[in-house]
Amino acid sequence: MKKLFFTIILTIFIISCGNNTPKQPVIERDPVVGETKILRTRPVDEPSWTSSVYKAAKDFPEYELFVGISAYSGNERDATKLAEQDAIQKVINYLGTYGENNLKKVFSSSGVDYVDIAEASQEKVTQIAKNFASGIKTLETYLEEGERYSTKQIWEKYFKIYVLYGVEKTDFNSARNRIIQAQKEVLLEKSRTERNAEAKEAMEKAIEELDALTK
Repeated sequence: MKKLFFTIILTIFIISCGNNTPKQPVIERDPVVGETKILRTRPVDEPSWTSSVYKAAKDFPEYELFVGISAYSGNERDATKLAEQDAIQKVINYLGTYGENNLKKVFSSSGVDYVDIAEASQEKVTQIAKNFASGIKTLETYLEEGERYSTKQIWEKYFKIYVLYGVEKTDFNSARNRIIQAQKEVLLEKSRTERNAEAKEAMEKAIEELDALTK
């Protein structure tokens, strides 16, 4: 009986000592400028396409896809506008690169510098791309609403939006063909005034190869 009583007292003593162990103080660090904390999102779960547009390809097979991402904005409306501008610029860059790659391809074996032709056709290509990009369609959106630590050393509310945009592939092919047509027009004009026989022949061959790209 005495042994049992001693065991109980010892157990109580050990538990009591354990509860009195001082807790380590929590050291709070100062926030860093630019640090963010998300308060809410819409929808709740972040779509996979925010990190890779290709992850949405199977869901929208009829579209060429682009993701517009806004900067941190003071309201949702401004964030949406910035995301649209970002996507439009991506479409313009894509089509501009497409046009440049066309010329690289058709002049690759001719020995003629394609840069001059690219510069001459750049204005037309850019205008085609701008007109085309303005017709992108909104497919899905993902909105972050949170706070961001500013240079004023205060937490400021922000909105950041990701928008999945689509361009119908048939329309996209039409834009590509219009770019090729614009490049052909520049080549035709230059070939008419070109005095170097080798360069003239290379331009005429390039026109034929550009024609083949539209078939």
